[in-house]
Amino acid sequence: MDRICILCDKKAFAKAMCKFCYNEEYKKKNYKKLLKQNRERKREIRKTESGKEHMRKIHKKWYEKNKESYNFIRKEKYKNLDKNDLDKIKEKNKEYRKKNEDRERKRRKSYYKDNRKVILEKKRQYHKSAHGKLIRKLNDFKRDCKLRNSKFKLNKEEVKEIYERDKVCVYCGSSEKLTFDHIIPVNKDGKTIIGNIVVACQPCNSSKYNHNVFDWCDKNNINIPKIITECL
Repeated sequence: MDRICILCDKKAFAKAMCKFCYNEEYKKKNYKKLLKQNRERKREIRKTESGKEHMRKIHKKWYEKNKESYNFIRKEKYKNLDKNDLDKIKEKNKEYRKKNEDRERKRRKSYYKDNRKVILEKKRQYHKSAHGKLIRKLNDFKRDCKLRNSKFKLNKEEVKEIYERDKVCVYCGSSEKLTFDHIIPVNKDGKTIIGNIVVACQPCNSSKYNHNVFDWCDKNNINIPKIITECL
């Protein structure tokens, strides 16, 4: 005669129970032990590259489903925090960004590509606002003051030399609305000398503004010109 399970009347496996009932009883008795083993196993998997990528995919799927609720809870949490707690969070974020610079650059590039139109519209609205116009005027005023008080000024011969050297816009190659662009901006102690000035069209010059040349070129997918590398 075959043994019968006490709980479900099926064929018994061990201790007068079937496999399914035996496993459930074992889980109930050793719940804490199995939890620890499972957590340790997951931690070991997460340390590997494949495990990290798998967890990122899971987090992304969860975030897409619960995006609105997560952002709402996060905003309310930040409202109730003190200044000391906010400063600690900012310091932690800075440390993380320094450790993972390459990853942050890739994330910013992908975000900019996906949301380029939205970002540009927000910038235009800000520049049209009263606060944006005021800050723009202050920056222009500081730049003009530095140019007036600068010891290094260009002669007519030096201007001709720069135009003959570059002839067209260094960044995009256009020959319309040409202006002079400081490689190191004046707001960042850039000097008005031949080694720090190149020819650029008005759109490129205005979009570059006071940004770093290498970061701006990398953001707009422009190859860094040879003249800039030679001058620097």
